[in-house]
Amino acid sequence: MDSFAQRMKHKKTVFWLVFTAILACVTAAVCFLTVPKKQRNADFVGTWEFCKSVTDTYEEDFAILQAMMGMKQYEIVFREDGTGAVHLVYDSGAWETPFTYTVSGNTLTTRRTDERGEVVLVEYIYDPPEGTLHALVAEGEGNRWVGYFVRKGTVTYPSVQLTIDRVAGQWKSDGHPVTKGMPPSLSGTLSLDREGRASLHLYGDEGTEMTAVGTYSVDGSLLRIEPEEVSEPLKYHPWYLRGDINDLGMTNIHPVNETAATASYDPKTDTLRFYHWDFGVLTFYRDRTVTQWFDSYDFDDHGPNGPATIAVPSFPDVTFCCESDSWGDRIVAVEGDRTWPLLTGMPILNAFFTDLTGDGKPELCATVAFGSGLVDEHVIVCDYVNRQSYALCERGEYDYQLYLENGMLRVKKIEFETREQADTGILVTQDGVPAYQAQGDGSCTLFYRQLHESELYGSWIVREVKDGGNNGADMAFFDVCRDFDLQADGVVGCSDPTVSAYRICDGTVFFYGADTSQARCWGMYDREKDVLEVWHGAANAAFVRSETDK
Repeated sequence: MDSFAQRMKHKKTVFWLVFTAILACVTAAVCFLTVPKKQRNADFVGTWEFCKSVTDTYEEDFAILQAMMGMKQYEIVFREDGTGAVHLVYDSGAWETPFTYTVSGNTLTTRRTDERGEVVLVEYIYDPPEGTLHALVAEGEGNRWVGYFVRKGTVTYPSVQLTIDRVAGQWKSDGHPVTKGMPPSLSGTLSLDREGRASLHLYGDEGTEMTAVGTYSVDGSLLRIEPEEVSEPLKYHPWYLRGDINDLGMTNIHPVNETAATASYDPKTDTLRFYHWDFGVLTFYRDRTVTQWFDSYDFDDHGPNGPATIAVPSFPDVTFCCESDSWGDRIVAVEGDRTWPLLTGMPILNAFFTDLTGDGKPELCATVAFGSGLVDEHVIVCDYVNRQSYALCERGEYDYQLYLENGMLRVKKIEFETREQADTGILVTQDGVPAYQAQGDGSCTLFYRQLHESELYGSWIVREVKDGGNNGADMAFFDVCRDFDLQADGVVGCSDPTVSAYRICDGTVFFYGADTSQARCWGMYDREKDVLEVWHGAANAAFVRSETDK
């Protein structure tokens, strides 16, 4: 009996365990399948602002809509009660387009009735990882427009107050697009004088030329040209898109003068971008004169073995020289009795001068090769005025080469292993630093800043000396050379009277005596450790900052 009762008790226990497990599974399933509608709506409720648009041929941000239609604000509001509205603010006024919406999962569908009484539905897809809403709007076979929105306040647009002094000068478009997937566009020139006069010339296929001459004005980050004289071809290609309220509730506003052109200014890359409905985005760069010194990629030019020196009018007291020896090539600047090494290469493949920073003094831009066995090619930009060099280098991954095309200095990006061209782009500046702006996606890659002499100013003392195995002969140098006082303009105070000057070239510090053609020793600076490693023959010494300069 006791055995029977015990077996029955065990069966009851198993039954309730199984029943409890099944009930838990059912409850979990119901919870997953029945998320409250209000909870799903919470992902959307609020104000969203437009950040960019993507079509089959290009990708652009809000600045283009500003230039294209004078749009100042483009927002969508979703309320908890299932209603919402599109808010648009233009130079000429404000509009509101109401709608209702429903939610299913990560998809929100808006519904409204247009002026013809037809129902317009637009689907917005929510992407939680990106925090974006994107709307797909078909505009015909093979053509689509996708608008991306983010919560208001997530994205801030640069606040720029253009002035005539800032934009006056010569600008150029080389026909190479900088927006994603954009086909080659029109090339052209733009002249803006300080009296507010503008002259725009565009060149199409088969010698087609379009011209607009008139006045221009600036407002915030926008530049607007009002033509007085327009060539016939340009008259039939208005710069503004006409149309009624579209599927997204956007009202396409156009000015009275349909040939007016408005550009948005990008302060990071110092470019002007015009939007043309037929030709897409036309990007104008400052027309920087490029002087070619030598180019070994050109079969008519034999590189450094050809023109050994060049005089640049902007530097009347300086002669730039390219020297070669068994180690490779180096370019130096000779100014009076001083010689400043600028860059080295094994060899230097080409060299150009162009004003990237806009200070009226051209920078030295060159392609150099480096290495033994693993040889890479990279680009160096040397700002002689500020004694600062920058490099674009991805050793073992990509090679970078400068080349001149249509009067503009461009950069070619090449896969290191396959030697296939990965991309091409233009040499620009971003926030005052040289950058490579890729044609493929419009992204900018900043050059990295090489060592500047100001990082070394102050007193340095020997901490440790190591013998490289030359029976101590090279170590004797550091018995005398025990400290450096590195000053501006390459001046050195040193316990060794035979060391009186220093120069920086490609991140390497060279120390000289009265004869600056032959270095007494050389060093490398470790930024992370703040240590200056100096070599003399086979011996090297670690110099650290003195206590007073830390």
